[in-house]
Amino acid sequence: MWSLARPAHTAEDSFSICISRIRNPDLRHRLEGVLEDIVEASNEYDDAATQAQLHLIAPANGIHGQVTTDEMVKLYTGRMVPKDSPGRQIYDAIIALAKHGRCPFCGHRVVATLDHLLAKAQHPALTVTPNNLAPCCSDCNKAKLDQEITAAVNQYLHPYFDAIEDDLWLTAEVVQSAPASLRFFVDSHDGWSPLISERVENHFSRLGLAKLYSSQAAEELVNIRFQVSALFDRAGAPAVRQFLEETHVSRSAARTNSWQAAFYRALSVSAWYCNGGFA
Repeated sequence: MWSLARPAHTAEDSFSICISRIRNPDLRHRLEGVLEDIVEASNEYDDAATQAQLHLIAPANGIHGQVTTDEMVKLYTGRMVPKDSPGRQIYDAIIALAKHGRCPFCGHRVVATLDHLLAKAQHPALTVTPNNLAPCCSDCNKAKLDQEITAAVNQYLHPYFDAIEDDLWLTAEVVQSAPASLRFFVDSHDGWSPLISERVENHFSRLGLAKLYSSQAAEELVNIRFQVSALFDRAGAPAVRQFLEETHVSRSAARTNSWQAAFYRALSVSAWYCNGGFA
């Protein structure tokens, strides 16, 4: 998981921009009437997210009996998502937070949409709240779709509130098979609490990251096979190991927990692979 800077826009900014230019006087009046509820819900959200307690925010049906859940969902889908909508500037600003355009949840696939950390169908007051919206790839968004968070351990890692990307936790091991393959897994950091350890494990498992990374590793093994074979023929296992170690250092310097960093680390310490397991 990659950490991201929090959006610059506040919940009040986003909501006010999204309801601007609404022509239906009754709808606009009712939406303006729940602005304080939107701000209060955003403050509660930030406090809960900071303490990994989003599961304690109770689902709601509408806002204060004035605005329905469906109306809030339409506010997002009609006045924030479309290219010519008033809130699209905020949508695009949040999308742009993604580093290198990559999904912060899997750290690999291309961002295609925004994800609601707390589902809009269950938390309508947070539908257009920027801190509840994060750039996301289609696959991770689909996997997370409308899942109600019922316990702290089930909370996906939050790009804005969980800063663990500098803690080494992603690791891999070489499977001695023909052809070689790699298995990826979570190795909890020594400084983590039991809660964050379980959350990382659940995040990794529920988004199917082991399978995703193993698939990418299989392709990379093919990509480097000619190079490591040539190194082995020219200078033996030490040359192969040096190449893998140096590549690991480079990938790790760029991103501690990328699948590439774990990939090259695992290969570099595998005597079996360095001595011809790539063949």
